[in-house]
Amino acid sequence: MAYLPLERVGANKPPFTYTGIDVFDHFIVKVNRSEGKRYGLFSSHFGEGKYTRDIETKLREQLFNTDGYSVLQRPGERVDVTIALHLITVNYLNVKEQTLSLTGYLSVQWKDERLSWVHIDNLTDVTSLFSVETYVWTPALMITNSVEDVSVMSDENIPMRINQTGDILWQITGIFKTQCEVDISYYPFDTQRCDITVSSWGYTSTEISLIADSDSVIKTDFRQNGEWDLVSETGGVSDMTRKGASYSKLTFSLTLERRAFFHVLNTLFPVILFAFLSCMAFKLPPDSGERMGYSLTVLLAYAVYLMLINDNIPTTSIHTSILVIYLITVLAMGASTVIFSIFLLDLHHRDGKESVPLWVQRLFRYLVAKIACYPDCYGCAKSKPAQVEPRKYSTNQKNGLPPDMTETTSVNQPDIYTWQDIVKMLDRLYLRIYLTVISILTLVIVAVMANN
Repeated sequence: MAYLPLERVGANKPPFTYTGIDVFDHFIVKVNRSEGKRYGLFSSHFGEGKYTRDIETKLREQLFNTDGYSVLQRPGERVDVTIALHLITVNYLNVKEQTLSLTGYLSVQWKDERLSWVHIDNLTDVTSLFSVETYVWTPALMITNSVEDVSVMSDENIPMRINQTGDILWQITGIFKTQCEVDISYYPFDTQRCDITVSSWGYTSTEISLIADSDSVIKTDFRQNGEWDLVSETGGVSDMTRKGASYSKLTFSLTLERRAFFHVLNTLFPVILFAFLSCMAFKLPPDSGERMGYSLTVLLAYAVYLMLINDNIPTTSIHTSILVIYLITVLAMGASTVIFSIFLLDLHHRDGKESVPLWVQRLFRYLVAKIACYPDCYGCAKSKPAQVEPRKYSTNQKNGLPPDMTETTSVNQPDIYTWQDIVKMLDRLYLRIYLTVISILTLVIVAVMANN
Protein backbone atom coordinates (compact mmCIF):
# COMPACT_ATOMS: atom_id res chain seq x y z
CA MET A 1 0.00 0.00 0.00
CA ALA A 2 1.08 3.56 -0.74
CA TYR A 3 1.31 6.44 1.70
CA LEU A 4 -1.34 9.12 1.74
CA PRO A 5 -0.47 12.43 -0.02
CA LEU A 6 0.74 15.16 2.32
CA GLU A 7 -2.17 17.45 1.48
CA ARG A 8 -4.56 14.79 2.86
CA VAL A 9 -2.76 14.53 6.17
CA GLY A 10 -3.52 17.33 8.62
CA ALA A 11 -4.94 18.10 12.02
CA ASN A 12 -8.74 17.97 12.22
CA LYS A 13 -8.99 17.19 8.50
CA PRO A 14 -10.42 13.96 7.10
CA PRO A 15 -8.00 12.15 4.81
CA PHE A 16 -10.87 10.86 2.70
CA THR A 17 -14.09 12.44 1.51
CA TYR A 18 -15.92 9.27 0.51
CA THR A 19 -15.63 5.88 2.28
CA GLY A 20 -17.45 2.59 1.86
CA ILE A 21 -17.55 -0.87 3.54
CA ASP A 22 -18.73 -4.11 1.96
CA VAL A 23 -19.47 -7.19 4.19
CA PHE A 24 -18.99 -10.68 2.80
CA ASP A 25 -21.08 -13.61 3.97
CA HIS A 26 -19.40 -16.12 6.25
CA PHE A 27 -17.07 -18.72 4.87
CA ILE A 28 -15.54 -21.80 6.48
CA VAL A 29 -11.89 -21.63 7.47
CA LYS A 30 -10.07 -24.77 8.58
CA VAL A 31 -7.43 -24.30 11.21
CA ASN A 32 -5.50 -27.48 12.05
CA ARG A 33 -8.27 -30.00 12.82
CA SER A 34 -10.95 -27.50 13.69
CA GLU A 35 -13.22 -25.45 11.44
CA GLY A 36 -14.69 -22.01 12.02
CA LYS A 37 -16.71 -19.26 10.39
CA ARG A 38 -15.09 -16.12 9.18
CA TYR A 39 -16.55 -12.85 7.80
CA GLY A 40 -14.89 -10.48 5.29
CA LEU A 41 -14.98 -6.68 5.10
CA PHE A 42 -13.93 -4.61 2.04
CA SER A 43 -13.22 -0.96 2.74
CA SER A 44 -12.90 1.69 0.00
CA HIS A 45 -11.74 5.30 0.44
CA PHE A 46 -11.97 8.03 -2.22
CA GLY A 47 -10.85 11.64 -2.29
CA GLU A 48 -12.50 14.56 -4.07
CA GLY A 49 -12.21 13.42 -7.69
CA LYS A 50 -15.26 14.40 -9.66
CA TYR A 51 -15.58 17.83 -11.27
CA THR A 52 -18.72 19.74 -10.35
CA ARG A 53 -19.77 23.35 -10.68
CA ASP A 54 -19.91 23.65 -6.92
CA ILE A 55 -16.27 22.64 -6.63
CA GLU A 56 -15.19 25.22 -9.23
CA THR A 57 -17.31 27.90 -7.60
CA LYS A 58 -15.69 27.12 -4.28
CA LEU A 59 -12.25 27.28 -5.88
CA ARG A 60 -12.94 30.63 -7.55
CA GLU A 61 -14.27 32.03 -4.31
CA GLN A 62 -11.14 30.89 -2.55
CA LEU A 63 -8.71 32.28 -5.13
CA PHE A 64 -10.29 35.60 -6.09
CA ASN A 65 -12.14 36.64 -2.94
CA THR A 66 -10.94 34.88 0.19
CA ASP A 67 -7.24 35.28 -0.61
CA GLY A 68 -7.68 38.95 -1.56
CA TYR A 69 -6.54 38.77 -5.19
CA SER A 70 -5.82 42.20 -6.80
CA VAL A 71 -5.92 42.66 -10.58
CA LEU A 72 -3.77 45.78 -10.42
CA GLN A 73 -0.91 44.09 -8.58
CA ARG A 74 1.62 42.13 -10.59
CA PRO A 75 2.44 38.59 -9.39
CA GLY A 76 5.96 39.38 -8.23
CA GLU A 77 8.82 41.82 -8.29
CA ARG A 78 9.90 40.55 -11.71
CA VAL A 79 7.56 38.64 -14.00
CA ASP A 80 8.96 36.50 -16.81
CA VAL A 81 6.61 36.56 -19.81
CA THR A 82 7.18 33.99 -22.55
CA ILE A 83 5.78 34.88 -25.98
CA ALA A 84 5.45 32.92 -29.23
CA LEU A 85 3.94 34.01 -32.55
CA HIS A 86 1.52 31.56 -34.15
CA LEU A 87 1.46 32.52 -37.82
CA ILE A 88 -1.65 31.67 -39.84
CA THR A 89 -0.98 33.53 -43.11
CA VAL A 90 0.72 36.52 -44.67
CA ASN A 91 -2.08 38.67 -46.06
CA TYR A 92 -0.03 41.11 -48.14
CA LEU A 93 3.10 43.24 -48.25
CA ASN A 94 2.29 46.71 -49.56
CA VAL A 95 5.47 48.11 -51.07
CA LYS A 96 4.09 51.59 -51.67
CA GLU A 97 2.79 52.01 -48.11
CA GLN A 98 5.70 50.04 -46.59
CA THR A 99 3.34 47.86 -44.52
CA LEU A 100 3.04 44.15 -43.78
CA SER A 101 -0.28 42.53 -42.87
CA LEU A 102 -0.47 39.07 -41.36
CA THR A 103 -3.01 36.98 -39.47
CA GLY A 104 -2.10 35.03 -36.36
CA TYR A 105 -2.06 35.11 -32.57
CA LEU A 106 0.42 35.68 -29.78
CA SER A 107 0.77 32.96 -27.17
CA VAL A 108 1.60 34.73 -23.89
CA GLN A 109 2.55 32.72 -20.77
CA TRP A 110 3.47 33.78 -17.25
CA LYS A 111 3.20 32.48 -13.70
CA ASP A 112 0.95 33.91 -11.00
CA GLU A 113 1.47 31.98 -7.77
CA ARG A 114 -1.52 33.72 -6.20
CA LEU A 115 -3.73 31.61 -8.49
CA SER A 116 -2.14 28.29 -7.57
CA TRP A 117 -4.35 25.82 -5.67
CA VAL A 118 -2.05 22.85 -5.23
CA HIS A 119 -1.97 23.69 -1.51
CA ILE A 120 -5.78 23.79 -1.15
CA ASP A 121 -7.14 20.53 0.21
CA ASN A 122 -9.89 18.63 -1.59
CA LEU A 123 -9.61 20.84 -4.72
CA THR A 124 -6.51 19.52 -6.41
CA ASP A 125 -8.47 17.35 -8.80
CA VAL A 126 -9.62 20.49 -10.65
CA THR A 127 -6.99 20.63 -13.37
CA SER A 128 -7.58 24.13 -14.75
CA LEU A 129 -9.69 27.27 -14.60
CA PHE A 130 -10.67 29.79 -17.24
CA SER A 131 -10.93 33.51 -16.79
CA VAL A 132 -10.64 36.81 -18.67
CA GLU A 133 -8.44 39.86 -18.25
CA THR A 134 -11.13 41.63 -16.22
CA TYR A 135 -10.40 39.40 -13.22
CA VAL A 136 -6.75 38.41 -13.78
CA TRP A 137 -3.65 40.54 -13.97
CA THR A 138 -2.20 40.61 -17.49
CA PRO A 139 1.07 42.10 -18.77
CA ALA A 140 0.69 45.36 -20.69
CA LEU A 141 2.03 44.56 -24.16
CA MET A 142 2.11 46.66 -27.32
CA ILE A 143 3.23 46.13 -30.92
CA THR A 144 5.44 49.19 -31.17
CA ASN A 145 5.82 49.19 -34.98
CA SER A 146 2.09 48.81 -35.65
CA VAL A 147 0.50 51.22 -38.12
CA GLU A 148 -3.06 50.54 -36.92
CA ASP A 149 -4.56 50.36 -33.44
CA VAL A 150 -1.47 51.58 -31.59
CA SER A 151 -2.53 50.60 -28.07
CA VAL A 152 -2.02 47.97 -25.40
CA MET A 153 -3.23 44.59 -26.60
CA SER A 154 -6.50 43.77 -24.91
CA ASP A 155 -9.57 41.63 -25.55
CA GLU A 156 -12.07 40.87 -22.82
CA ASN A 157 -13.61 38.06 -24.87
CA ILE A 158 -10.45 35.93 -25.07
CA PRO A 159 -10.32 33.37 -22.21
CA MET A 160 -7.08 32.48 -20.51
CA ARG A 161 -6.24 29.09 -19.06
CA ILE A 162 -4.99 28.83 -15.47
CA ASN A 163 -3.57 25.53 -14.24
CA GLN A 164 -2.97 24.26 -10.70
CA THR A 165 0.52 25.71 -10.37
CA GLY A 166 -0.57 29.22 -11.38
CA ASP A 167 0.79 29.07 -14.93
CA ILE A 168 -1.39 31.21 -17.20
CA LEU A 169 -1.76 30.88 -20.97
CA TRP A 170 -3.28 33.81 -22.89
CA GLN A 171 -3.60 33.67 -26.68
CA ILE A 172 -4.29 37.05 -28.30
CA THR A 173 -5.64 36.80 -31.85
CA GLY A 174 -5.75 39.49 -34.49
CA ILE A 175 -4.66 40.86 -37.85
CA PHE A 176 -1.33 42.58 -37.25
CA LYS A 177 -0.41 45.40 -39.63
CA THR A 178 3.13 46.61 -39.06
CA GLN A 179 5.62 48.94 -40.70
CA CYS A 180 8.16 47.22 -42.96
CA GLU A 181 10.98 48.96 -44.78
CA VAL A 182 11.01 47.45 -48.27
CA ASP A 183 13.99 47.40 -50.63
CA ILE A 184 12.83 46.86 -54.24
CA SER A 185 16.22 47.29 -55.87
CA TYR A 186 16.14 43.73 -57.24
CA TYR A 187 12.43 43.50 -58.10
CA PRO A 188 11.02 40.99 -59.12
CA PHE A 189 13.73 38.82 -57.54
CA ASP A 190 13.71 40.71 -54.24
CA THR A 191 13.74 39.38 -50.69
CA GLN A 192 12.27 41.42 -47.83
CA ARG A 193 12.85 41.23 -44.09
CA CYS A 194 9.98 42.48 -41.91
CA ASP A 195 9.78 42.70 -38.11
CA ILE A 196 6.94 42.46 -35.60
CA THR A 197 8.12 44.14 -32.40
CA VAL A 198 6.37 43.43 -29.08
CA SER A 199 7.34 45.54 -26.08
CA SER A 200 6.15 45.92 -22.50
CA TRP A 201 4.30 49.15 -21.83
CA GLY A 202 4.49 50.89 -18.51
CA TYR A 203 6.51 48.13 -16.85
CA THR A 204 10.29 48.45 -17.17
CA SER A 205 12.64 45.58 -17.94
CA THR A 206 13.24 45.08 -14.18
CA GLU A 207 9.51 44.51 -13.65
CA ILE A 208 8.56 42.54 -16.78
CA SER A 209 11.05 40.50 -18.76
CA LEU A 210 9.99 39.25 -22.19
CA ILE A 211 11.34 35.85 -23.22
CA ALA A 212 11.13 34.27 -26.66
CA ASP A 213 9.69 30.76 -26.65
CA SER A 214 11.98 27.95 -27.76
CA ASP A 215 9.91 27.84 -30.95
CA SER A 216 9.38 31.57 -31.34
CA VAL A 217 7.40 31.44 -34.61
CA ILE A 218 5.02 28.50 -34.93
CA LYS A 219 3.69 27.56 -38.40
CA THR A 220 1.45 24.64 -37.53
CA ASP A 221 -1.61 26.32 -39.10
CA PHE A 222 0.31 28.38 -41.67
CA ARG A 223 -1.14 28.88 -45.16
CA GLN A 224 1.07 30.02 -48.04
CA ASN A 225 0.68 33.42 -49.71
CA GLY A 226 0.36 33.58 -53.50
CA GLU A 227 2.96 36.33 -53.95
CA TRP A 228 5.38 35.88 -51.05
CA ASP A 229 7.18 32.78 -49.81
CA LEU A 230 8.15 32.66 -46.13
CA VAL A 231 11.83 31.67 -46.22
CA SER A 232 12.84 31.94 -42.56
CA GLU A 233 11.67 33.31 -39.21
CA THR A 234 13.48 34.16 -35.99
CA GLY A 235 12.79 35.72 -32.61
CA GLY A 236 15.12 37.74 -30.44
CA VAL A 237 14.98 39.73 -27.19
CA SER A 238 16.54 43.15 -26.62
CA ASP A 239 15.95 46.33 -24.61
CA MET A 240 14.66 49.67 -25.80
CA THR A 241 14.87 53.03 -24.03
CA ARG A 242 12.02 55.47 -23.57
CA LYS A 243 12.66 58.64 -21.58
CA GLY A 244 15.64 57.17 -19.78
CA ALA A 245 13.91 53.94 -18.76
CA SER A 246 14.71 50.53 -20.22
CA TYR A 247 11.89 48.33 -21.49
CA SER A 248 12.01 44.74 -22.63
CA LYS A 249 11.42 44.15 -26.35
CA LEU A 250 10.82 40.99 -28.36
CA THR A 251 11.28 41.08 -32.15
CA PHE A 252 9.93 38.48 -34.57
CA SER A 253 11.74 38.68 -37.92
CA LEU A 254 10.18 37.23 -41.06
CA THR A 255 12.14 36.83 -44.31
CA LEU A 256 9.87 36.89 -47.35
CA GLU A 257 10.92 36.05 -50.91
CA ARG A 258 8.80 37.22 -53.84
CA ARG A 259 7.45 34.54 -56.17
CA ALA A 260 8.90 35.93 -59.41
CA PHE A 261 7.28 33.74 -62.07
CA PHE A 262 4.19 35.94 -62.54
CA HIS A 263 6.24 39.15 -62.77
CA VAL A 264 8.79 37.64 -65.16
CA LEU A 265 6.04 36.36 -67.44
CA ASN A 266 3.90 39.52 -67.40
CA THR A 267 6.47 42.30 -66.94
CA LEU A 268 10.07 41.42 -67.67
CA PHE A 269 9.67 39.16 -70.71
CA PRO A 270 7.39 41.51 -72.75
CA VAL A 271 9.66 44.47 -72.00
CA ILE A 272 12.68 42.60 -73.35
CA LEU A 273 10.73 41.79 -76.53
CA PHE A 274 9.82 45.46 -76.99
CA ALA A 275 13.47 46.40 -76.53
CA PHE A 276 14.58 44.16 -79.41
CA LEU A 277 11.64 45.17 -81.61
CA SER A 278 12.53 48.85 -81.38
CA CYS A 279 15.99 48.38 -82.91
CA MET A 280 14.62 46.32 -85.82
CA ALA A 281 13.48 49.58 -87.45
CA PHE A 282 17.00 50.00 -88.87
CA LYS A 283 16.57 46.72 -90.76
CA LEU A 284 13.70 48.08 -92.86
CA PRO A 285 14.71 49.58 -96.22
CA PRO A 286 14.17 53.36 -96.32
CA ASP A 287 12.34 53.09 -99.64
CA SER A 288 9.70 50.77 -98.16
CA GLY A 289 7.92 53.71 -96.54
CA GLU A 290 7.17 51.69 -93.37
CA ARG A 291 10.09 52.68 -91.19
CA MET A 292 8.49 55.68 -89.47
CA GLY A 293 5.18 53.88 -89.01
CA TYR A 294 6.93 50.87 -87.50
CA SER A 295 9.07 52.95 -85.13
CA LEU A 296 6.12 54.98 -83.86
CA THR A 297 3.92 51.90 -83.49
CA VAL A 298 6.50 50.08 -81.36
CA LEU A 299 7.11 53.18 -79.24
CA LEU A 300 3.40 53.80 -78.62
CA ALA A 301 2.74 50.11 -77.91
CA TYR A 302 5.57 50.14 -75.36
CA ALA A 303 4.18 53.30 -73.72
CA VAL A 304 0.70 51.75 -73.49
CA TYR A 305 2.12 48.56 -72.00
CA LEU A 306 3.98 50.56 -69.37
CA MET A 307 0.65 52.05 -68.32
CA LEU A 308 -0.86 48.57 -68.02
CA ILE A 309 1.95 47.15 -65.89
CA ASN A 310 2.25 50.27 -63.76
CA ASP A 311 0.28 48.62 -60.93
CA ASN A 312 2.62 45.61 -60.92
CA ILE A 313 5.80 47.67 -60.55
CA PRO A 314 6.51 48.80 -56.96
CA THR A 315 6.73 52.56 -56.55
CA THR A 316 8.86 54.09 -53.83
CA SER A 317 11.42 56.89 -53.68
CA ILE A 318 13.50 55.29 -50.93
CA HIS A 319 14.89 52.58 -53.21
CA THR A 320 14.83 52.53 -57.01
CA SER A 321 14.33 49.24 -58.80
CA ILE A 322 16.90 48.16 -61.36
CA LEU A 323 13.99 47.09 -63.55
CA VAL A 324 12.67 50.66 -63.60
CA ILE A 325 16.06 51.88 -64.83
CA TYR A 326 15.92 49.22 -67.54
CA LEU A 327 12.41 50.30 -68.57
CA ILE A 328 13.47 53.95 -68.83
CA THR A 329 16.55 52.97 -70.86
CA VAL A 330 14.47 50.94 -73.30
CA LEU A 331 11.98 53.81 -73.61
CA ALA A 332 14.81 56.25 -74.32
CA MET A 333 16.27 53.94 -76.96
CA GLY A 334 12.86 53.57 -78.58
CA ALA A 335 12.50 57.35 -78.74
CA SER A 336 16.00 57.71 -80.17
CA THR A 337 15.10 55.14 -82.84
CA VAL A 338 12.33 57.45 -84.05
CA ILE A 339 14.69 60.45 -84.08
CA PHE A 340 17.43 58.60 -85.97
CA SER A 341 14.87 57.23 -88.44
CA ILE A 342 13.76 60.76 -89.28
CA PHE A 343 17.35 61.85 -89.72
CA LEU A 344 18.25 58.89 -91.95
CA LEU A 345 15.16 59.26 -94.12
CA ASP A 346 16.03 62.90 -94.66
CA LEU A 347 19.53 61.93 -95.83
CA HIS A 348 18.20 59.14 -98.02
CA HIS A 349 15.83 61.39 -99.93
CA ARG A 350 18.27 64.19 -100.61
CA ASP A 351 18.68 65.35 -104.15
CA GLY A 352 21.15 63.24 -106.07
CA LYS A 353 22.85 66.36 -107.39
CA GLU A 354 23.94 67.25 -103.84
CA SER A 355 27.34 65.70 -103.35
CA VAL A 356 28.67 64.23 -100.12
CA PRO A 357 31.33 66.45 -98.48
CA LEU A 358 34.90 65.23 -98.72
CA TRP A 359 35.39 64.93 -94.93
CA VAL A 360 32.25 62.80 -94.69
CA GLN A 361 33.56 60.61 -97.48
CA ARG A 362 36.82 60.05 -95.63
CA LEU A 363 35.10 59.49 -92.26
CA PHE A 364 32.79 56.83 -93.61
CA ARG A 365 35.39 55.30 -95.90
CA TYR A 366 38.09 54.76 -93.27
CA LEU A 367 36.06 54.39 -90.03
CA VAL A 368 32.29 53.95 -90.19
CA ALA A 369 32.37 51.45 -93.06
CA LYS A 370 34.77 49.23 -91.12
CA ILE A 371 32.71 49.34 -87.92
CA ALA A 372 29.49 48.65 -89.82
CA CYS A 373 31.20 45.92 -91.89
CA TYR A 374 29.93 47.53 -95.07
CA PRO A 375 30.63 45.28 -98.09
CA ASP A 376 32.66 47.92 -99.93
CA CYS A 377 34.51 49.30 -96.92
CA TYR A 378 38.05 50.48 -97.47
CA GLY A 379 40.62 48.22 -95.87
CA CYS A 380 38.26 45.29 -95.16
CA ALA A 381 39.85 41.93 -95.80
CA LYS A 382 37.16 40.57 -98.09
CA SER A 383 36.07 43.82 -99.68
CA LYS A 384 36.48 44.59 -103.36
CA PRO A 385 37.42 47.98 -104.72
CA ALA A 386 34.38 49.99 -105.64
CA GLN A 387 33.72 50.23 -109.34
CA VAL A 388 32.60 53.81 -109.70
CA GLU A 389 32.20 55.41 -113.07
CA PRO A 390 33.93 58.78 -113.33
CA ARG A 391 31.65 61.73 -113.69
CA LYS A 392 31.29 63.49 -116.98
CA TYR A 393 31.70 67.22 -116.57
CA SER A 394 31.01 70.10 -118.89
CA THR A 395 33.94 72.50 -119.43
CA ASN A 396 31.96 75.53 -120.56
CA GLN A 397 33.20 77.46 -117.52
CA LYS A 398 35.78 80.19 -117.67
CA ASN A 399 38.45 78.07 -116.05
CA GLY A 400 37.51 74.91 -117.89
CA LEU A 401 36.34 73.12 -114.66
CA PRO A 402 32.90 71.93 -113.57
CA PRO A 403 30.97 74.23 -111.20
CA ASP A 404 31.57 72.08 -108.04
CA MET A 405 35.32 71.73 -108.52
CA THR A 406 38.19 74.05 -107.76
CA GLU A 407 41.61 74.41 -109.27
CA THR A 408 42.98 71.72 -106.94
CA THR A 409 40.28 69.14 -107.70
CA SER A 410 41.19 66.39 -110.10
CA VAL A 411 38.73 65.80 -112.92
CA ASN A 412 39.27 62.04 -112.64
CA GLN A 413 38.59 61.93 -108.84
CA PRO A 414 35.24 60.09 -108.38
CA ASP A 415 32.71 60.37 -105.49
CA ILE A 416 33.05 57.08 -103.57
CA TYR A 417 29.72 57.13 -101.70
CA THR A 418 26.34 58.70 -102.28
CA TRP A 419 23.90 59.74 -99.57
CA GLN A 420 22.08 56.45 -100.02
CA ASP A 421 25.32 54.61 -99.26
CA ILE A 422 25.82 56.76 -96.15
CA VAL A 423 22.32 55.84 -94.93
CA LYS A 424 22.94 52.14 -95.53
CA MET A 425 26.12 52.27 -93.47
CA LEU A 426 24.39 54.19 -90.67
CA ASP A 427 21.56 51.65 -90.66
CA ARG A 428 24.02 48.81 -90.23
CA LEU A 429 25.95 50.75 -87.59
CA TYR A 430 22.88 51.68 -85.51
CA LEU A 431 21.49 48.14 -85.74
CA ARG A 432 24.71 46.63 -84.42
CA ILE A 433 25.08 49.23 -81.68
CA TYR A 434 21.46 48.90 -80.50
CA LEU A 435 21.52 45.08 -80.52
CA THR A 436 24.81 45.01 -78.64
CA VAL A 437 23.69 47.55 -76.02
CA ILE A 438 20.30 45.93 -75.45
CA SER A 439 21.76 42.40 -75.27
CA ILE A 440 24.48 43.36 -72.78
CA LEU A 441 22.13 45.52 -70.72
CA THR A 442 19.48 42.79 -70.57
CA LEU A 443 21.96 40.09 -69.54
CA VAL A 444 23.52 42.31 -66.86
CA ILE A 445 20.17 43.40 -65.43
CA VAL A 446 18.75 39.87 -65.28
CA ALA A 447 21.97 38.46 -63.81
CA VAL A 448 22.17 41.12 -61.11
CA MET A 449 18.52 40.72 -60.10
CA ALA A 450 18.59 36.91 -60.19
CA ASN A 451 21.81 36.70 -58.13
CA ASN A 452 20.51 38.99 -55.40
